[in-house]
Amino acid sequence: MTDIIDSGVWAELSHAAKTLYPVLLKFSDYNFKPVWPNTETLMRLTGFKTKKSIVSAKKELTQAGLLYQVPGSGRTSTRYHFSFHYEGSRITPLGDTNLPLRDSEMGASGGSKPSVQGGADGTPNHINITISNTNNVPAPPATLEMGKEKEEKKAFENLVETFGPEIALEAYKRAVSLHMESNPTYLQSLCREIISSQRQEVIKNEQKSTSEDVFSHPASWSGFLSWASKELTQSSWNQLERVQVQTDGNVIIVNSTLQGHLRQIVQMYFTEKVKPSVLVVFSEKEEGSRLSEIR
Repeated sequence: MTDIIDSGVWAELSHAAKTLYPVLLKFSDYNFKPVWPNTETLMRLTGFKTKKSIVSAKKELTQAGLLYQVPGSGRTSTRYHFSFHYEGSRITPLGDTNLPLRDSEMGASGGSKPSVQGGADGTPNHINITISNTNNVPAPPATLEMGKEKEEKKAFENLVETFGPEIALEAYKRAVSLHMESNPTYLQSLCREIISSQRQEVIKNEQKSTSEDVFSHPASWSGFLSWASKELTQSSWNQLERVQVQTDGNVIIVNSTLQGHLRQIVQMYFTEKVKPSVLVVFSEKEEGSRLSEIR
């Protein structure tokens, strides 16, 4: 989080994206494991009223390089992976041992670290290395083979831990076809390549979905109710479902009494979401003269 804030990415995010990101982190752990909470849970924890707010926030986090999604199938939920490919990032994917030291951890001379006062600057990473003296005695061939298998197994487990089982398995399959499965660096690069391609596909699908939402709304009351069931609260939708309407040419006449905010939503849908727009008349006493003029 310190690196995200220092990079300036956090300051550019909208309020919705800043609200969703820590909620997603709630389901993860210190290793930033992928998470898969459903949309209803995210709406409840963020306080968002519509699914559109969730979709918009996820799209913004994806474009900022903080998140990428692996769409689920019919039996599995969408997985959210935490990404560190934002502009100015100094974080590498977990499992990469070649993590460079931050500039703020290097001293002005001799590369020494400045003293930490009260832990305000964070806790540095510590790597414990144990060296055992074997008197340079070569291990038997069988022992070497077992050690190699253990290393490969551990490397694969690290891939699963860092990138998730689906991406790790796909990368391993590709590496086997090239006889590169024992090269952990190559496996990590394949995982990043798969992630990048999936991320682009997710952005493309969301853009297509957003475009369809804008241009495919039907100019009918049933079409409005279908749209409202996804965008409004259940109580608002229940009120709208009981409304009595009739159609007079290119005019929709609402015969039931509606609260002010629901009136505004109805008018917004038929003037902004529907092309060409449709005139809506609220047939109450004060609207009687206006209805006569229209007819």
